[in-house]
Amino acid sequence: MSSENFGKIILVGAGPGDPGLLTLKGQKALAGADLIIYDRLANSELLAHAKKNAQFLYVGKDPTDSGDSQTTINQAMIEAAKSGKNVVRLKGGDPFVFGRGGEELQAIFEAGLFAEVVPGITSAIAAPAYSGIPITQRGLATSFTVVSGSEDTNKKESALDWEKLASIPGTLVLLMGLRKIKQITEQLIRHGKSSSTPISVTQWGTLHKQRAVFGELSNISEKVKNSGISSPAVIVIGPVVEMAKQISWFKQGPLAGKNILVTRSRNQASLLSQSLNELGANAIELATIEIENVAKNKELENSLKNIEDYSWAIFTSANAVESVFNFMHKLGMDSRIFKGIGVAAIGPATSSSLLTYGINADFIPKTFTVDSMAQEFKKMSLENQRVFLPQSDLAPETLRNSLVTSGALVDAIVTYKTIIPKDEIISANSIITSGTLDMVTFTSSSTVSNLKAMLGGDMALLKEIRIASIGPITSQTVRDLGFEVTAEAEESTIPGLVSAILNSFGQK
Repeated sequence: MSSENFGKIILVGAGPGDPGLLTLKGQKALAGADLIIYDRLANSELLAHAKKNAQFLYVGKDPTDSGDSQTTINQAMIEAAKSGKNVVRLKGGDPFVFGRGGEELQAIFEAGLFAEVVPGITSAIAAPAYSGIPITQRGLATSFTVVSGSEDTNKKESALDWEKLASIPGTLVLLMGLRKIKQITEQLIRHGKSSSTPISVTQWGTLHKQRAVFGELSNISEKVKNSGISSPAVIVIGPVVEMAKQISWFKQGPLAGKNILVTRSRNQASLLSQSLNELGANAIELATIEIENVAKNKELENSLKNIEDYSWAIFTSANAVESVFNFMHKLGMDSRIFKGIGVAAIGPATSSSLLTYGINADFIPKTFTVDSMAQEFKKMSLENQRVFLPQSDLAPETLRNSLVTSGALVDAIVTYKTIIPKDEIISANSIITSGTLDMVTFTSSSTVSNLKAMLGGDMALLKEIRIASIGPITSQTVRDLGFEVTAEAEESTIPGLVSAILNSFGQK
């Protein structure tokens, strides 16, 4: 294969943990990758930006083991690129801040390949910021020094000059130093640093599971030991640490500290997760459904080619909208085919999806449920009128049956299937059995039934966990399994569900 047919390699900084801190250029690189090689500190939620057929290779290294060797990682990148694949090497923080990015780039260039680097936000700055610590502050620190704390502090020929580090008037930041924090603080005190110098240790900085311990050089190792904090952690030393008492801002909100499981599909979870995170919760995403459009669909093709024969097109989900318009585009059609036809949407999310294709819904029921849609259409004159009803393979018969009873000629066509993401089954068990969940959210009956299947039918694991439902049909599915619904949205929307969750925890 000639060099022109080689794939591209891009080293992407994943940032400090919060997936929202990925750069736009990094997101674009992920979307174009055939293979993503990621490490332990790269948030796996970022893989949601990958295209559907992308491959993933985990090469994470735990502080207590060697993980994949650097040589093995280099070879994986190079071999994939030489086979024509576009490769993203997703690295926690910034690739060039103790990330071995320079070593990887050397190996890539020596192999005759080309590579790019997309910088990322380093935890050396982000973790302190999320703890309310500015690493520079007028009158306190006009400089900062970042060093690796993983080296043996007592070895004779240390790469670190502890005497100079102890004398630095600015802020000292140590990465990968938690396991040696006692030796580090002892070395600094031994070389002249005051034992009362403020110090902080932040674990999982920028994530909602972030924890921080504050103290002085003389007592921080004991405080860390008693707190149970472990790696990854960022150590900050200097007077700026005291600023956290005044400007600590993270984890504020009515749901602070609540671990809430979001069970939507990968591409739909973000809005609910974002809303919960903004209220201080830790939204944990688990895809219990995956949407698969019906590729070969003669029935749908015939309906679309004869769409002028219909009086109404009724969309009961954003997925129905997406599946129909994706199919239309393959046929060379666009939204103009719906001219002169009444278009109904079950609620705001579906209406918004239609609007992206230039269609304003003619009808939205007052209550955003299938039952409400059925009841309101009963009031219309539908005798011998044809209705186009795209839906999932698991759609309830309620609406169709009601329309037929009203005299309508209904073409209910399966345009997409809801399947169980097999790669999430292990995650489902580990998350549910972790004992840390405060609530599980369900946004459809299929999210309930699929989670049950993913847990091998053992829903007893949810007995002690609060359950929030987006509406009455979903709630009934939960109750049919013998569980109590703690919170049910009055309005079957994501904002309605969030409001119900707040009320459940005694917040308004």
